[in-house]
Amino acid sequence: AGLDVAGKTGTAQVVAHAVRLSTEEQQEPFRTHAWFASFAPVDDPQLVIVIFVEHGGAGSAAAAPLAKGLYEKYFETHLAHRTAG
Repeated sequence: AGLDVAGKTGTAQVVAHAVRLSTEEQQEPFRTHAWFASFAPVDDPQLVIVIFVEHGGAGSAAAAPLAKGLYEKYFETHLAHRTAG
């Protein structure tokens, strides 16, 4: 069974571009910042994670996967301590 996480991805624009460019086409200092704010489990929140990736581009591509890894590690460790104690 998976872990239910509530979250919202987002971006923060660094500079306005006259022409829309993909993240890869932009020079790094001008790329948008990536965000992911979340909490889990949804029904009984125990952990809040906010990830900010400077010049990371899209939040869903850059920030959310980092949060996923943190949730997995935290709850894996938390459950191991519960069953051992």
